[in-house]
Amino acid sequence: MRKEDGKRAVFRIQKCLTALHNAGYPVPAPVPDGVYDEETARAVSAFQALRGLPQTGTVDEQTWRAINEKAEECMKACERSAPIYPYEYNKRGALTSEERSDLMYIVQIMLRTLEGRFSQLISQPLNGLCDETTEKNVRYLQSVWGLETTGQIDLATWNMLAAAYNQYLNRE
Repeated sequence: MRKEDGKRAVFRIQKCLTALHNAGYPVPAPVPDGVYDEETARAVSAFQALRGLPQTGTVDEQTWRAINEKAEECMKACERSAPIYPYEYNKRGALTSEERSDLMYIVQIMLRTLEGRFSQLISQPLNGLCDETTEKNVRYLQSVWGLETTGQIDLATWNMLAAAYNQYLNRE
């Protein structure tokens, strides 16, 4: 095996062990640098112990397969859906009063979802209009987030709304 191939293999092992660690698997997270050091050997040994393999701290074929399989399983479980960027396609700028749009439906769905997080939000109808209820809810959230309370959905408001929505849905 060429030296570069060995370094790549060690790097792959370290990345897999780090992914396992980040997914909550109780193994140390070695620095993925391609150097098989003591830290990497400890992580491999910890993984071997958890899987009932001989705790050698070295990677034989059985350990290699087990690390790869478990890491792929964890990575699939941690995959996220592709993001969407509907605000970027909004050519009119801020969404304002009595304006109907598909984007406003998305805003209203996020507002309705956030009713579980922000008790001051008014029950949100889904009508695609930047109506009075939508504006009140947006103003309230803008005040919470320290933004100018216009009731309009500008980029700063959209970004805060999207972040709050994602955080609320992905809470543990």
